Amino acid sequence: MKIKPTITVADNGNLQIHIPMLIRRMRGRKTVIAPQALDGEIAGAQEPVQSAILQALARAFSWVDILESGQIKSISELARTLDVDGSYVARILKLTTLAPDIVE
Repeated sequence: MKIKPTITVADNGNLQIHIPMLIRRMRGRKTVIAPQALDGEIAGAQEPVQSAILQALARAFSWVDILESGQIKSISELARTLDVDGSYVARILKLTTLAPDIVE
């Protein structure tokens, strides 16, 4: 099933582009899904993953970059800047020590 976008010109000269897609709610978030992905026509298409662990990993590596660049000098200063508890920052930063194959 090949679904192609359509482009039409309105009477006022504006272009109208119609792109077929599905919007599904997954884990409390709206996600755009191409219809071909549902039909199996797109090789390697997988369900989008936006889990808490991925967000925590991204946060951890971002915080490490901030600390290593010298923008912020310590974990406690980072915690104060982010207005979170220092123990939370320390726990999240530990995620950066996971093996690379686990992080992937």
